Amino acid sequence: MKAILATGLQVSLREDAIGEVLHFGYVNAPYSAYNEIQQLPPASLAIWRDGKVSVSRYWSPDFSTENTISYEDAVVETKRLITRSVERRLISERPLGSFLSGGYDSTVVTALMVELMSERVKTYSIGFSDARFDESKFARGVAQHLGTDHFEEILNPDPALILQQLSNSLDQPFADSSIIPTFMLAQFASKDVVVALGGDGGDEVFAGYDRYLAAPVMQRLNPLLAIASPIASSIAASRSIKNSKQSRKLLRVLSQVQSHASLADRYRSVVSLAQYADRKSLLSEASLSEVEYQRFSSDFARSGARDDLSRMVRSDFEWYLPGDLLVKADRATMANSLELRSPLLDRELVEWAVRLPSQYKIKGKQTKFILKDIARSLVPAELIDRPKMGFAIPRADWLRTGLRTMSFDLLTDSTAKARGWFKPGAVEKVLQEHQSGIDRDTLIWPMLMLELWARTWLDR
Repeated sequence: MKAILATGLQVSLREDAIGEVLHFGYVNAPYSAYNEIQQLPPASLAIWRDGKVSVSRYWSPDFSTENTISYEDAVVETKRLITRSVERRLISERPLGSFLSGGYDSTVVTALMVELMSERVKTYSIGFSDARFDESKFARGVAQHLGTDHFEEILNPDPALILQQLSNSLDQPFADSSIIPTFMLAQFASKDVVVALGGDGGDEVFAGYDRYLAAPVMQRLNPLLAIASPIASSIAASRSIKNSKQSRKLLRVLSQVQSHASLADRYRSVVSLAQYADRKSLLSEASLSEVEYQRFSSDFARSGARDDLSRMVRSDFEWYLPGDLLVKADRATMANSLELRSPLLDRELVEWAVRLPSQYKIKGKQTKFILKDIARSLVPAELIDRPKMGFAIPRADWLRTGLRTMSFDLLTDSTAKARGWFKPGAVEKVLQEHQSGIDRDTLIWPMLMLELWARTWLDR
């Protein structure tokens, strides 16, 4: 985007993008934050001829077909394909390493690197001084078992400074706060290596998210949820719930305890940053657009997926993965001159994995079943069998401490108010509620990132 803007092209804000960022945290193709610029969707060709542009898709994974294969044979073939994928991505004339969190995805990739490489593999992980967000001890255990040359750093950063650095790379509004640890990990690893392998895509390709379990169950309970919704809303609004990590997760679940007409609407609600009631209370009438809701639901419900899991995974392939996760990885690593490669998103592997029987990926209450079995064949189970943490930051705490001044200054001054994106009184209320101890970071963060983007890029 910044290269296009550097040509001097006159651009104007696409108003729908404001609600889209508050809704999902990113702007998804084919639109951008500007009326005059579009993004090319994944696996698509844009052809300019005789003054006209046509866009066509040249590849799409097949979610309609299911392979007939025994589980044992599926494990063998899946492991073989992952190994081939890792091997292809080890071709490099420059120093190469691995991002290691100690989770299943990065562990599988790193363990296969150890098997395939003649030299000792360099692995990198970071952690935070806040133990709730520190995975470094898990990565260290895996690294010790695999015998890698392991580097780790425990950070206590200045979040305002990091955001200022990131704003120069985020030429579109982007509200996934995990870009901060990704950026810092890339910065750390780039001191030694130019290429790194990571585990991106494992949760989508092999169905690793809890929402793949929860959304269909909640949809089947729709009649009960219609009764429970007022009770849940009352609990979610209560100030008596303490702000532990578990209670924040409970509040997020409670906010979604309502009846939805379809699984598409349910899933959209589950992946949303801000629910409709919050968007309506915060956004001005001009910014309260539900265009992205209609696009998401229509895309989710289209034909070509054989079951509910396939529909949810396909949706993430079209929205969350290319709009959020891969944008985050690309911006964070390239800002530090580091090339990140993702073996679990290899075309051959993806085409195989999406056709695996759904019960091989989700078994009972366990997600990512087949990949976990492969991981356990490479390292002892006790090193990796643990609750999923995610690559998160102490965001709520930062907004009360190191980012408090920035958030109040940027979201309540005359410049922000003049944009007309948000209702000033509602913004003030959310900021004050957060300072009083009620976590409102899922609302404040996208608003803050929108305003920071506007100051850096829109107001140029």
